[in-house]
Amino acid sequence: MFLPFNGPVGEELGWRGYVLPKLQQRRGPIIASLAIGTIWGIWHLPSFFDPASVQASLGLVFLIPFMVGTIANSVIMTWLYNRTKASVLVAGIIWHAATDFWAPMFLADFSIAAGPGGTLTVNQTLYAIVLAILAFVAVILTILTKGQLGYRGTTHSSI
Repeated sequence: MFLPFNGPVGEELGWRGYVLPKLQQRRGPIIASLAIGTIWGIWHLPSFFDPASVQASLGLVFLIPFMVGTIANSVIMTWLYNRTKASVLVAGIIWHAATDFWAPMFLADFSIAAGPGGTLTVNQTLYAIVLAILAFVAVILTILTKGQLGYRGTTHSSI
């Protein structure tokens, strides 16, 4: 379910607005991205047991790929954050909201309607392709930026 004030706003004020600048300054952008992505993935673990969620539609077999996706997204969002002069709005809230809105529509063959039993049916093949693309982009960003992901030292958090 798309809840911009629940997921994108609430989570991103914490992940990108508070944790990322502090962790990135102490450990660097890659470690910060990996740590936030891992915790972010674990944060969503209860969704795998909510019949109305995309995660439940995929099943627990997709837990590890889902984690790879959250980590890849975290790397991409760190790069966006650093390239937008620490904009939580652009790097976190807008990216997260766009993902939350478009992913279920795209992955469920452009149907936002729930399937039988009130559960969303997600095309697992499309999901795997999207995860592979996210991981590829994250790796390319890491290579092209030599692991800096646009980080230039001290950042100033802004919305």
